[in-house]
Amino acid sequence: NVSTSGSYGDISVLGIPVVTEQDLGSEDLEEITLSLDTSTFGIKANYQLLDGFGIPVLFRWNGISLGTGFIANTFNVNAKLENLMSLLAGDSEEESTFDVSSFKVGAEFAINNSTYTIPFEASTGIQVLSVLTLTAGAGIDLTFGTSSVEFTTIYEDPDALVAKVIDEIINQALIESGTGINFPYSNPGNINLINPRLMAGVGLGIGPAVVDFTVGYYIFSGTTFGINFVLRI
Repeated sequence: NVSTSGSYGDISVLGIPVVTEQDLGSEDLEEITLSLDTSTFGIKANYQLLDGFGIPVLFRWNGISLGTGFIANTFNVNAKLENLMSLLAGDSEEESTFDVSSFKVGAEFAINNSTYTIPFEASTGIQVLSVLTLTAGAGIDLTFGTSSVEFTTIYEDPDALVAKVIDEIINQALIESGTGINFPYSNPGNINLINPRLMAGVGLGIGPAVVDFTVGYYIFSGTTFGINFVLRI
């Protein structure tokens, strides 16, 4: 959890400016609480399709191996603004028949993703002097799951009329900003993706210890990098 303080620039939510440059440690913004929850679990299996061959110690082709598995990933982000009304009221000197700043209302922004991936891949490689290993391969990932984005208000003392008026104020701000979305905002959806990829790697080994540096290029989502440490027993 993180509480904000100090001087910041403009702040926007869903592309809408809600705070101009000011001191966020003032009464205009009491506290923003952030939370992040992420986890990954997976298993993988390999099958040696073609055996390798070579000259002991000097050079070896590692053959061709096929791999598959299952990877589950969750990614949840939650941000809570304790005092939304002071931001909506701002420092305007115009008279209003409805003083929103007198109500204790917060806002919550949440992103929740759960994905499941089944990878299929084929790889090969060469080993030089039993120290340096070069690998290359190609594969495809089948990914499915759910994803949602929500932006809602939080009321300390719920009141149907007050809630309706405040939500309508925020909704009008969204409409006037040209975002094309309504408030409260909710966008649940399903994830179904077939993502081809190319892989390459360099491994350095001394005795039973091996460090692998890998790079992968996904056709639809860009480049990834990784470092693996393996201890062979």
